[in-house]
Amino acid sequence: MANPPAGMTASAHVSGTMRAYTKTNLGRWSCIDKELPDVNQVKAIHLYDWDNTLFATPLPSDRLWTPSSIGLLQSQDAFAYEGGWWHNPKILAATGEGMEKEEPRAWEGCWDEDVVELVRMSMEQKDVLTVMVTGRQEDRFAELLQRMANAKKLEFDLMCLKPAVGPQNQQFRSTMNFKQEFMKDLVYTYKDANEIRIYEDRPKHAVEFRQLFAELNDAWQRGVSPVSRTPMTAEVIDVPAKSKFLDPLIEVEEIQRLVNTNNKLFRSNPNPNAQPFNIEKTVLNTVYKIDEKVKKELIDTFLPELSSNADGEIRLHAEEIFICRGTCQSRQLQRVGGIGNVQHWRVVATGSLDDKIWAARVEPVPATTNNNNYSSKRHIVLAMRKGAWFTDANDIQNWTPVPADKAIDFPTTVTEIVRLSLNRETADKNSNAGRPPFQSSNQRGGHNNATQGNNNNTRRPNGPPGNTYRGGNQSRGRGGMYPRGGRDGGGRGGRGGGRGGMNGRGGRRPGQYRSLDDVGTGPGAGTAYQYDDGGYPY
Repeated sequence: MANPPAGMTASAHVSGTMRAYTKTNLGRWSCIDKELPDVNQVKAIHLYDWDNTLFATPLPSDRLWTPSSIGLLQSQDAFAYEGGWWHNPKILAATGEGMEKEEPRAWEGCWDEDVVELVRMSMEQKDVLTVMVTGRQEDRFAELLQRMANAKKLEFDLMCLKPAVGPQNQQFRSTMNFKQEFMKDLVYTYKDANEIRIYEDRPKHAVEFRQLFAELNDAWQRGVSPVSRTPMTAEVIDVPAKSKFLDPLIEVEEIQRLVNTNNKLFRSNPNPNAQPFNIEKTVLNTVYKIDEKVKKELIDTFLPELSSNADGEIRLHAEEIFICRGTCQSRQLQRVGGIGNVQHWRVVATGSLDDKIWAARVEPVPATTNNNNYSSKRHIVLAMRKGAWFTDANDIQNWTPVPADKAIDFPTTVTEIVRLSLNRETADKNSNAGRPPFQSSNQRGGHNNATQGNNNNTRRPNGPPGNTYRGGNQSRGRGGMYPRGGRDGGGRGGRGGGRGGMNGRGGRRPGQYRSLDDVGTGPGAGTAYQYDDGGYPY
C-alpha cells in the first residue's frame, strides 16, 4: 500500500471497515486527557514500563510467606472478588506509609531514579513522544497511577493501562498481547518517528518486543504492512528491576483484610471460582541462624570478589546451617540444645561446584560438642548462581583448607524459620473456623506435614524446602525463598546523545515478580513460580 497523499490519514481495513490511525483514535488508549503532538512533529518514541522499571513495586515478602502462599497471593484467580496482589489497588496504595503520607512526598525512595531522570529527559524533547504503558487494569489502577505520576511531576503524552476492551473492541489474552496491539497503533499513527526506545525489566517481554519490531520492520521493508512507512530503529533497554517490600505489619494487615473480605463475600454469595482462605504459621526449617554481621564477614572473607559485585545471576546467602525440615522431633531438638541454644562454629574449608554454588565447611567449637544430626559434614552455603539448588553443596568434593589467619569463629542460634501460610479452606477445614489467626499447624515432636504440603520442592528431598535458588528464563526461582538485591543496571539516556546513568544496555536483572495477568486459570493457578507465566521467582 502506498503512503496516503499529504493531508490524508493513514488507515487500514479492520473487520470490513476502514480503520483510521489518527491522534484521536490513539488517544483512546490513554487514561489521561492530553492533546497529542502532531504526527509530523514526533521523530522518536520513548516508552516506559511501570512496575519494577519506573516504580519499585512492593512484592510479597519471602520473609513472611511460604513459597506456595506467594504463588496464591499473586494468582489472578485465587481472590475472585477483589483480585490478588497485582490486581488489588489497595496493595499498591499501601506502599511506604500509605497514600496519605506518601503522596505529599511523592513516594520518595520508591522509584528507580535513573529511569525517572530518563523520563524527564524525554519530556524535555519536543520531538519525542513520552509514553507509559503497563498491564495493570485500567478500571482499577488508572486513578492511583495518575496520582503517583503527578506527585513525582512526571508528564506523559500517553498513559496506557490495560483496558477490559480495546478501542477497536479488542480482547486481550495477556499483558504482552495488549502491549503489542498498542505499540502497533502507536507506530502506525506516528509514522514519521524513525526511532523507538522501550524500557522494560522483564527479559521475556524484552525479547518479544525485539521480535515484534523485527517483524514490523520486515513488513514495512516489503510493503505488506497495513500502514506504509519506512523502517525504524527499535531499541529495547533491559532495566534492572528495583523492587521493595511493604512494612511487614502493614503487609500482614492488608493480606488479612483481603482474606477477610474474600471470605465474607464468598459466604454471602458463593462463587464456584472462589474459595475461602485462612492464614496459619508454618515452620519451614529449623536451623543454626547466622546474624547479619557474621554473614557479611563470611562473604567478605571467603568470596571477596562477590561481596560487592554480585549481580542478578548470583545470590549471596550465608544465613544459616541447616538442621531439619519443619519442626525437629523432640530427640533431635534436644540433641542440638533446644530452640535458642547458642552454638559456636569455625570455618575449616571452602569449596565450590561448577561455578554455581559456593560453600564453607564448618566444625563445632569445641569439637566435642554433641550437635550431630544426620551429618557430620556441616557447611554453610555462601552463594548460589541461578539454576542451583542448596542441596548441590552436598556434591562438592574438593574442599580447600582455610589458613589459620583466615579462620573465623562465630556464634549461631538454634532457630525455627517461620513463615505465614495462606491455605484454602475446605469442608475438612471448616472445623478450624474458630482457630485464632496465624496459629501454627505444627505440633512439637511431629512431622511437619503442613510445611511439606505447602512447598513444591519435592524434586530434591535431601535439602531444606523453600530454599532453592532456581533460575532460568521460564522457571525463574521455582519455589525460591530469597529475592535478589543489587539493582544498578543498564539503559540509554535521552535521544540524540549519551548514555544515561544505568551502566549501558542489555544487562541481566533480577526477576522479582510475576506477570500481571499472564497466568493460568482456575483456583489452582499460580503455584509454579514461573516468572512470566505466574509465580514468585526467587
